[in-house]
Amino acid sequence: MWFRQKCVELVSTEPVRDAARTYAWHMSEATYGRVPQGKSVWSYLTEGREPFLAAARVELGVDLSGMEGAIA
Repeated sequence: MWFRQKCVELVSTEPVRDAARTYAWHMSEATYGRVPQGKSVWSYLTEGREPFLAAARVELGVDLSGMEGAIA
């Protein structure tokens, strides 16, 4: 996981790098059972995942408008 995060750092802009770092941190914390109290593992992972995907979509020029209701 950390290797892949470092690969993203090499080729991405700062917003994607920061979001990838945060997402990797959330995955690491979840792996070792260090999810903040009162949160489920999945909601904690989503908190890191969604900003990463949004930043990556912007960088890659992916427009998801018109895809409402589609399976993600």
